[in-house]
Amino acid sequence: MHLDTRLSPSRSRAFTLIELIIVITIIGIMMAFTVPAITGALKANKLTQSADLLRSQLAFAQLQAQKENAPIQVRIFQYKDPTLPGDEDKFRAYQFFRYSAFDRSDRNAGSVNQNVESMEPISPLRKLPPPIVFADSDRISTLLSLQKSRGTVPYKRNRPLDAQYVAFDFTPSGSTNLGAAKQWYVTLVDEKKEKGAEIPDNFATVQLDPFTGSIRLIRP
Repeated sequence: MHLDTRLSPSRSRAFTLIELIIVITIIGIMMAFTVPAITGALKANKLTQSADLLRSQLAFAQLQAQKENAPIQVRIFQYKDPTLPGDEDKFRAYQFFRYSAFDRSDRNAGSVNQNVESMEPISPLRKLPPPIVFADSDRISTLLSLQKSRGTVPYKRNRPLDAQYVAFDFTPSGSTNLGAAKQWYVTLVDEKKEKGAEIPDNFATVQLDPFTGSIRLIRP
């Protein structure tokens, strides 16, 4: 008996070259539309997470000032990242410090006892994840218009980086030592999307009330 195998369901049909090319082309078109959207969402999520962490850490510094009944200083550092070739000076990290006093009198020399203030860190240096930075325009980051000082930030063991920083204090009452003449805030942006004094499409602003020390996060 002769069996006709042309109608057998067990016989599989292979893809032709043209069909494979069409499928690959469709996948490529879909990737072209979805990858930028996914990348943008990841950057937006990184921006939100960085701003949320800053807000919670500022609340921690305020709580420490009240708990210790002593001022806690917040420093925001500006420096070049050695790991990024051609990088520019940007505000990209922050750290909290406690005022401490120590005696530098030289009794052998007959000098008068003096209590000299020093600063000791109470938190690690917290770096913003690239490409997130603090926007350094005074218009959208008024905290960065404070007077600048120089200090060091830890980069690698025994290799600190010279940096500029701005600083303000949380007082034992929970307020700040910032003036009441203007509003105080700092804005986090994608460094590649920064537009100077113009607010970019995607940003996160952390606002600080100088009287109460309350902290608010603003997102578009």
